[in-house]
Amino acid sequence: MNIYESESFVFSFDISETFLPSSKIIDLEFKIRLNNSGDTPIKIYPNIAPFSNPIGWGGPFFGIDVRGAKNQELRTYYGPPSEPPNRNYYEKNMTLLHPGETHTCFFETCWIPNSILKEGVLSKKHLDPEGMDGMNEDLFRKSSFLIFNQNADRMTQEMNLREDFLRPNRLILFSGSGKYKFYLTYFQDQWVDFNPTYRLNLKSEERIFHVE
Repeated sequence: MNIYESESFVFSFDISETFLPSSKIIDLEFKIRLNNSGDTPIKIYPNIAPFSNPIGWGGPFFGIDVRGAKNQELRTYYGPPSEPPNRNYYEKNMTLLHPGETHTCFFETCWIPNSILKEGVLSKKHLDPEGMDGMNEDLFRKSSFLIFNQNADRMTQEMNLREDFLRPNRLILFSGSGKYKFYLTYFQDQWVDFNPTYRLNLKSEERIFHVE
């Protein structure tokens, strides 16, 4: 396996909104671009890369690092992970990015401010009843949330249906108002039957969330 120099790969993104309001749920869309600025074709796997790495997954993934915030996964299933995909799965979902080409992908997220939540819904009883996800109840009770791969309509429906609506989800906890610097990542490395030609560990430019 070769390590691909990040200087030969441009990893960038746009986001539909960086102001996160205190009084309403909103949708945020990430538009992510991977550009091969080198002189060698390279195999990448963005079509099967989840946004935020789930527990038990070692394949390619996109990530987000928010300084001063906490990433958390809330699960409803705690059993053994399913069998990892075989090599054919990765090859079928491979994208060959030639020099000068750009691959673009989109991810949706949903912002839910703490102020709109009903009292009691952020308790361990609802969100981590088995104690398997290491939930910090005090932190949850004062936090607002950015939820991966969800939208405002879907989450509003879930809020009206059940008290444990935040799970199963991967989310980021913002414990107060202010400015939060963040950047995105893309990572691919060897894992079980996943044997990419190149190891990639890419980091985007830094941006700022403004939490009201």
